[in-house]
Amino acid sequence: MRTLLRQFFYATWTARLLGIIVVVYSAYYLYWRTRYSMNLNALFLAVPLLLAEFQGWFNFCLFLMMTWDTKPVPYGEVPQGRTVDIFIPTYNEDLSILKMTILGAQNICYLHKIWVLDDGRRPALRQVSLASLTVGPYTLLLSASSPP
Repeated sequence: MRTLLRQFFYATWTARLLGIIVVVYSAYYLYWRTRYSMNLNALFLAVPLLLAEFQGWFNFCLFLMMTWDTKPVPYGEVPQGRTVDIFIPTYNEDLSILKMTILGAQNICYLHKIWVLDDGRRPALRQVSLASLTVGPYTLLLSASSPP
């Protein structure tokens, strides 16, 4: 039952139908708000609020158009001999946060080099950097400003 509900609610046609219903109902609301609910005695408050509501509706319409077709884009082959350098600047950040950042950078599939740029010159960070050094062509991890 759970997978059936998940398939129904995460289906593309369900999201599109829900988006269209929201756009139509919101347009009706904005018509009602403009026609019957506008406070003509306090236009200095009513008009900016109405403009904000129109802007929100317009933003939702743009969002719906942008996410209408969400097919994944096919990526080409990785060009041979090209790498990406990842710079992780740090100044007295907690080492546990930095370890997670380094691990996240190591999980990139593209050929890369990781540079940890430490302005705090902490020896503990150098130990974390050297302990995180992976074997193979994928990661080179250095602590740029730390003393040797």
